[in-house]
Parts: sequence; structure tokens; C-alpha cells
Amino acid sequence: MSSRRVTIVDIARELGISKSLVSNALHDRGRVSPATRELVRQTAQRLGYVSNRAAQQLRSARYGTVGLTIPSGVRALSFYMQTTLGVSDACSEIGSDLMLYTHVDERSRVSLNVPIDGAIVCDPQPDDHRIHQFTEARIPLVTIGDPSDAQRERVAASVSIDFSAVVAEVFRRLDDSSESTHPVLVVVDLPTMPVWLQEVEQAFARECRERGIPEREVRLPLQADDGFSSPASPRRIETSALRALVADLGEDTQSSWIVAYQGLASTLLSLATETASGQPPRIVAVPGDPMSDALDSRILSVDFRAHDYGATAVRLLHKALAGDDEIRNEVHRTSFYRA
Repeated sequence: MSSRRVTIVDIARELGISKSLVSNALHDRGRVSPATRELVRQTAQRLGYVSNRAAQQLRSARYGTVGLTIPSGVRALSFYMQTTLGVSDACSEIGSDLMLYTHVDERSRVSLNVPIDGAIVCDPQPDDHRIHQFTEARIPLVTIGDPSDAQRERVAASVSIDFSAVVAEVFRRLDDSSESTHPVLVVVDLPTMPVWLQEVEQAFARECRERGIPEREVRLPLQADDGFSSPASPRRIETSALRALVADLGEDTQSSWIVAYQGLASTLLSLATETASGQPPRIVAVPGDPMSDALDSRILSVDFRAHDYGATAVRLLHKALAGDDEIRNEVHRTSFYRA
């Protein structure tokens, strides 16, 4: 065999039997004769098969609880709340409770006062301390968002969005409406930029280069911490900065604004409508807020389908905990709130 990781597909091919039979034999499931079970295990050992990392880490006891951690700086965005609801609903379906970790940082340790079977880490950062802490505690992990290459081996599976495809589709739709002559990316200067937002920035820059058009990005500052608002709360965005942005971008009648901050697109459109002498710019929300952006037909809103995003992570974790060696990373499908 080659140096790549041996899978149950290799064992099945070697023995001329089905993958499901191999999986059942390795994990003591289904109706498998003792002779076949022993043959499968001997072949697995001979080929150098190593079981799924998450299955290796799985404790013999089950606690019926799944952990979830979301970066504190973005919890005010409804996308993350909908993701959490998706995780919660999916946990309920598999008979597990949900433990939400609100204080997992470099200065604190993961509290295991409430033991968990596995954990879901949302928005993993490069060299993410949360991944380090959970894996040190031998807790199987699934991430919402791609982990870094350095930490990929610590994670059983991940579910992520192909933001290159999302941004390319946004440009295509703007092309169809002849409104992408001067696209501008609008982001908020958060203390810690989520990895998905960095991927949107990279995809935007790549699309601009490939099309030979100027790459323009505007970052909106946040107000000083008032002690109450979340770092990502829309209330923390300077009103004067919003008006200055609208005044600046409004001078370009051919511009379209791609707003990579949930709930901000409708505010910008309202300000642009108040001040524009002609047709307001085309505005795209990535992602769109279902309670504001998505309700305005003038805004092209990307739907991250956050509830399903969270539910998929639970499904992957459930497979890992069951010792499923066919578990795969998944690409989450997005859509648009309106055609």
C-alpha cells in the first residue's frame, strides 16, 4: 500500500467484500460471522489501518451532552444564533443536551464539570486555542469552518462554506444586472476577524483581479466599548462613519456595495436612499439578515442557511462518535433569499 491513510475502502477491495460489511466487522455491528470478523481485523492490521481519530478518542462512557463554542466577538450576529439553534435542534434529535461554552480563551481552561461526548468549534482560527484545549482533554471535535492545515489532524471532520463560489456567484448576478462595474466590499473592523470574513475578502480580491477591475474595500470602525454591547453589535458602528461611507460611495453612480456584515446592508440602503439624488446603489448582503436585509427586495441577500449549518455539524459529530470511518468533510450549500 502507499503511504496514504488506509481506509475501509482499501480493506473491502482487498477482501472483495462491501464497505458496510467491513465497517460492521470492525465496530461489532450487524450480522457478521466470527470468521469474517476475524479476517477483516487481520487484514486491517496487515494493511496498517488506523481507526478514525475521533473514534480513538471516544470514551467508553457516554454522557449525552455535546459542547459548542462560538467566538465572543460575533455572537450578536443572528447568523451565529441561528447556527446555535441548528446545533440545539439536531442535538435534541439524537437525544443529547447542549453545553454552550461562553468563556474558553487563552487564559482559561475548558471546564469539564459537565462532561461532554464531543465538541463543535465554530469559526476556528489558525492555531486555535479552543481546538488545543478540547483535544488535550481527548474530546472529539467537529468544526464549523475549515481548521488550519496545522490543526486539521486534530479534528474529526468539518463543515464549511465555499466562499470563493459564493463571491463568484454574487459577481455573476451583478453582471446579469449590469451593476458590477465598480464593486466595493464593505466590512466592519472587528477586533478579531472571523476566518469566513477573511475568505470573503480574499475571494473578492481574486474576482477583481481576474476581471481587471479596481479592488476597493472599506472598513468601518467600531465605537469604543460601552461595557454592554457585544463587539459585533450593530450599535457599535459609528453613525458618522456610516454617513461618511454613504456620501463617499454615493458619488459613484456605477458602484455596487457588497456588505459583508449581517444586518448592515438595510441600514446603508436606507441612508443611501435618503441622500441619493438618483437611483440608489445595488447592495448585496453577505450574509443577509433574515429580519431586515432579506425583507427588502432591493437587496440581494445571501442565505448562509445557518440553522442547517449547525445541524450538519452535529450530524458529523454523531457519525464520529459512532466510529464511522467514512466520515467526510462537507461543503455547506448556500442560497439567495430572492432570485
